[in-house]
Amino acid sequence: LSMCLRVGVVAAQDMCAAHGLPIVPVHHMEAHALVARLAGGTHAVRFPFLALLVSGGHNQLILARGIGNYTILGSTLDDALGEAYDKTARLLGLNVGGGGGPALEALALKGDPKSYGFPVAMRQRKNCDFSYAGLKTAVRMAIEKDLGGGQENSQFSFTPSAA
Repeated sequence: LSMCLRVGVVAAQDMCAAHGLPIVPVHHMEAHALVARLAGGTHAVRFPFLALLVSGGHNQLILARGIGNYTILGSTLDDALGEAYDKTARLLGLNVGGGGGPALEALALKGDPKSYGFPVAMRQRKNCDFSYAGLKTAVRMAIEKDLGGGQENSQFSFTPSAA
């Protein structure tokens, strides 16, 4: 991913230089938080607000007090949800071209939501951090036990453990 980001930044810098325009740096996670105000309107989404950011390799729960004024209440300790979804989809032999999450959701719609009970991480912790490494391990072990490895099975389904 970092190579993709680097290519994008270099392309943006080249375009700005070619047209004599300044480049405006944008913080990736801040942009995710502020898009709620763009989509809902500044009158509908006023500061302060709480935002759950789930983006590829990051999960954060933040308190947005104003532009540039954020408190991170919780963040990813190990694997983010997107990474767990992508890994699970690959183990099941699903096409992850559009992301593991959508591939798993499509498969889950065909399955029985009571088939598997996966652990919910960090229930005993009194903080807002996220951890999906244990869920990834539990899913991998279920796939190995019930499916013998990475093959698609329309009966495989998930309980809402990520919530």
